[in-house]
Amino acid sequence: LLRASAHAIAGQSDRAREIVAAVEADGGSFLAAWIASISLMLGDEDAALQRLERGLAERAADMMTITEPKFDSVRQHPRFRAIAAEMCLPQIG
Repeated sequence: LLRASAHAIAGQSDRAREIVAAVEADGGSFLAAWIASISLMLGDEDAALQRLERGLAERAADMMTITEPKFDSVRQHPRFRAIAAEMCLPQIG
């Protein structure tokens, strides 16, 4: 996923999406927040929120990282706020 992040930052969205798809196909559900952050880098807010919702349902190990600034762009979205509330996280921002 580090390579997918680099490709997303470099504007190589197709390659970033290919890597994310391969990770998810290989059982990368424990990396929900990281995958969601890549979706945000690619400008796909809906995919990011879907991935976070799935990560919440699957109890993905990295969901606590949604408090990091990389999620600021969706922090006020009702779906994000619902995820944070379900996790008993304070509403930030």
